[in-house]
Amino acid sequence: MQCSIAMPKKNWKNFFHLKIPPFSTIIFLILISVITTCFVLYHNCIIPYQKKLEQEKLVNEYIKDKLQLYEEENKKYNEFDVDVVFLGDSLTDGCDLSKYYPEYITLNRGIGGDTTKRLEERLEVSVFAVQPKVVVMLIGGNNLNDMFDNYENNQVIKEIEYYLSKNKVFP
Repeated sequence: MQCSIAMPKKNWKNFFHLKIPPFSTIIFLILISVITTCFVLYHNCIIPYQKKLEQEKLVNEYIKDKLQLYEEENKKYNEFDVDVVFLGDSLTDGCDLSKYYPEYITLNRGIGGDTTKRLEERLEVSVFAVQPKVVVMLIGGNNLNDMFDNYENNQVIKEIEYYLSKNKVFP
């Protein structure tokens, strides 16, 4: 018993003969592709970049305001009046030091969103200008992705050690 399936005959001449759409249709499809690409790029690249710039601007304004506050606070203290300066990011910034250390003169020099690199840039105003007896530092959580680049030379620690030795205080 033989089983056979009847296959339709193909007209190969019609198979390879493609009809090209009119020129206006091609232009329309290209235009739609360009508009779609622009839309996707705008929503996935430009808007997030603009939001990042706005966020950086707000952070920079916040840092500037905090540093001005620190400069005003610094005028209130003589050399070694301050017992402890707490230096860091938002974990420090949000801490009520007077609640935990009422017996000491403490200064909270935390700035939310701060990184190791920015902390290095503000050491003079945040720490050295008040000449504290002790410095407590908690930093690095906001720059985990490049943290070891900043710690390669331990610049922050070197600057604090230099300051301490200059003032005859040793770590």
